[in-house]
Amino acid sequence: MMGTTEREEEGASGGNSTRDARVYRAYALTDVIHLSVGLMAFGGLLVASAAEWAAFPHAAFVFALLLAAAFAVSALVRRRGPSPSSSLRQRARRNSAPIVDPLARLPDKTRFVFRLQEEHQRAVRSGGSVAIAMFDVNGLADVNRQYTTHAGDEVLRHVARVLGSVKRASDMLVRFSDDEFAVMLLDCDEKGARAYVERVEHAMTKEPAQAEVRGRRVTIWTGVSSGAAASGPNVRDANQLLSHAAENLHRAKYEREQRRQAW
Repeated sequence: MMGTTEREEEGASGGNSTRDARVYRAYALTDVIHLSVGLMAFGGLLVASAAEWAAFPHAAFVFALLLAAAFAVSALVRRRGPSPSSSLRQRARRNSAPIVDPLARLPDKTRFVFRLQEEHQRAVRSGGSVAIAMFDVNGLADVNRQYTTHAGDEVLRHVARVLGSVKRASDMLVRFSDDEFAVMLLDCDEKGARAYVERVEHAMTKEPAQAEVRGRRVTIWTGVSSGAAASGPNVRDANQLLSHAAENLHRAKYEREQRRQAW
């Protein structure tokens, strides 16, 4: 079964990769302009020197000095780095980069956590609330063993479609790990998160997953374990919010396993 795209490992070496990208970047229009001015200044100096030796008027030398001064000013401006507005535009492009989970075609976990931090800070400032609902696919390992990992992938896609069909357009869905999904619910408190979980569990009972296994169509009914948490006075940051949701999910998985063993 295909795994999630691991951005954490890339993040450890992301600084060096970014620096290498800057070293080997393609020349932009501003680079070409600066290079052209420098070449013109150098050529003007050569012409001025020849003109002086030939006792021509000093206009060429003055022109060359002006070009050299223009090149020096442009080099100083270049050394100061990009303007603040340019930096903001570059950061916005990085943040909105289409990083996608290869299996479920969902945003990457790293992008999800970054946006959660932004939304949590915004909720704190405005006095609002943001919630997290996390889901674990029940029995995915059994599906992989019985029907092959291809069927397991189809189950994951099915769960992703159900979660996406129930959430609002402003909410964000991500595949959090191999068999876990997370949904960021904006302007939503704990009561609203529980209501979303109930809608998901109800939707999962109405439609099964379909998979092609050894040349025949197989119907696979599956469910999810869930846990949710919402921001509030006792939640310091986005990481703590995620931690609370994960704890509630693990508790639900443990209780489900206890019930299964009892049966």
